[in-house]
Amino acid sequence: MIHVLLFLILSNPYGDITKNLVDQGNLAIKARQNDRATTIFEAALILAPKNKEVLQRLAGIYLATGLDRQALELYQTMLKDYCTGCTTNCYSKASCTDYQVTVKRISRETIDADRVPLSKSAPKLAKLVFNKAMDFKKKKKYSEARDLLQAAVKLNPDYVGVYRHLGEVYAKLKAPDQADAFYLWYLKVRPAGANSAKVRKMLSKKARKKLGTIRLDSSHSCNIAIGSELLTNARGRPLKTPLKSVTLPTGRYAVGFICQKQNLARRFFVDVTQGKTSYLKFSFGTVSVNLKPWARILIAPKTGARKGRYMDAGLFDVIGLPEGGYTLKLVAFNKTKTSIRDITITGKKHIKITTWEPKPNKKVRKKRSKNRRRKR
Repeated sequence: MIHVLLFLILSNPYGDITKNLVDQGNLAIKARQNDRATTIFEAALILAPKNKEVLQRLAGIYLATGLDRQALELYQTMLKDYCTGCTTNCYSKASCTDYQVTVKRISRETIDADRVPLSKSAPKLAKLVFNKAMDFKKKKKYSEARDLLQAAVKLNPDYVGVYRHLGEVYAKLKAPDQADAFYLWYLKVRPAGANSAKVRKMLSKKARKKLGTIRLDSSHSCNIAIGSELLTNARGRPLKTPLKSVTLPTGRYAVGFICQKQNLARRFFVDVTQGKTSYLKFSFGTVSVNLKPWARILIAPKTGARKGRYMDAGLFDVIGLPEGGYTLKLVAFNKTKTSIRDITITGKKHIKITTWEPKPNKKVRKKRSKNRRRKR
C-alpha cells in the first residue's frame, strides 16, 4: 500500500493543483457554467491525463453540450484504461456498461467536426498554476514546469508572460523549435515590452531570419497599439510616433494609432516581411468649433463606405479627421440655427470654425472688390 501511494505521489507531482482544479471545475458545473468548467477540466487534463474524475467530468460536459467528437475520444480512453482488462482502480461495471453504450451511440450518429469547444478564461486559477510552475522552474524541474505552464495557458490564453517562460523551459529541455515558436508568439503580442529585447536575443539564428520591421509615423504624435497591446518601453511608458523601427515576426498585424489630444483613433493592417522594413503613416488634420449658441457637430465623409452618413463628433475642443473631404452639419443646441459646409482635411491642417456662416475665401473677396471698382 505504501509503495502504491509513493508511486502516485512521484507520478503526479502536481496533485494539489489538480485537486484544486477539480474542485473548482465541480463548482462551475453546479453553477451551470459549462464554459468555465470546460476550461478548468481541460487544464486539469494536461496535468493529469489519466485522472478518472477529470476524464469523466470533461467527457460528460462535452456530451451535454453537443461536442460529440471530443466526448468520443475521452470515452474511448476511459474504456481502454479503466474498463477493458482493468484490475485495479477501475470504473464500476455499471459505469463501464453506460460508457460502452454511449460510445456506440456517438459512433453511429453524425459528428459535427467543425464545432468549437467551449472556452472561458479563469485568470485567478491561471495565476495559481503559473506560480506553481515558477517554483518547479526555479528547482530546475523543467518537465513539470512545462506541464503547469501549458495548463496556465489553457486557463487564460491572454496570460502573455507564460509564453516567454514556456520558451525558456523548452530551451532547457533541448527543444529549440518549440522554444522559438513560443518566443515568436510572445514577440507578436509584446514587440516592445520590457522583455522583448531579451527574448529576441534568445531566438535561434534560424528564427531570427523570420523577423521584419515596420516604421510608423503620423501627422501628430500618437500612441501605438499592435493587436490589443499598447506599445510601451522598458519602463512601461507608452511609445509615441514617430517610431523608426518596431521588430516583429513575419505576418499580418492590426496597427492602431491612438491620438488622444486629437480625440482620434484608427486601425490599419500591415504585412511584416522577412528581413524587410514596411512603412506606415497616418495622415490627419483637425477641426475645432467655437460657436454661439453652441452647436451639435455632425460629420459625413464624401468618399468610402460611410459616404454621406452623418456621425456625431461629440463636444470635443479638437476633432481629428483622416485626410479627405467631409460635409459638416452644425445644429444649434436650441435648434435656432443650422449650418452646412464642406471642408477638406490634409495632414496637420487645422480648421477653426467661429462663425455660423462660412467666410468667403480670399479669391472670392478679390473678385467682389474688382466688380465694385468697375461699377464705380
